[in-house]
Amino acid sequence: MSIEREQQADSPRVVPRLAFERDEYATRIAKTRRAMQRAGIDLLIVRVMNVAAPTLADLAAAGRAPPAIEARLRFTAPFDMSGHPTLTLPGGATNDGLPVGFQIVGRPMQEALILRAGQAFQQATSWHKRRPPIA
Repeated sequence: MSIEREQQADSPRVVPRLAFERDEYATRIAKTRRAMQRAGIDLLIVRVMNVAAPTLADLAAAGRAPPAIEARLRFTAPFDMSGHPTLTLPGGATNDGLPVGFQIVGRPMQEALILRAGQAFQQATSWHKRRPPIA
C-alpha cells in the first residue's frame, strides 16, 4: 500500500492514494465475507502483526512514518473497515519472550461466537497469563 499523493482529475484537490486503495480493500473484504458465508466458514484465525510485539525502542525508531503505521495495521485494518468482529489474543512468544498475537475473526453480528472461541482457547492455554520481560 502506498501513501503517495495523486491529483484527482475532476478537482484541483490532492487526495491520498490510500483512499482509492481503501475502496479496493473494502471490495476484496466484501468478497471474502460472501465466500465465508458460501463455504460455511464461521471463524478465521489471522495474525495480528507481521512481527512479534514491537519494543518501545522499535516504535520510537519507526515513529509515525506511513510505512511503519501501515505495517502495524496491515492485518487488523481490513476487518475494522469491513465490520467483521474480531478478538485479539496472545498466542505465543518469541525466543526473547515478546508476545505474539492472533485474532479470531467472525462473521458480522457473531460476536458471541468469537468470544466463546477465545474463552475456549484461554481455558486450554496459559498465554494470556504470561507477561513479557520488562527491560
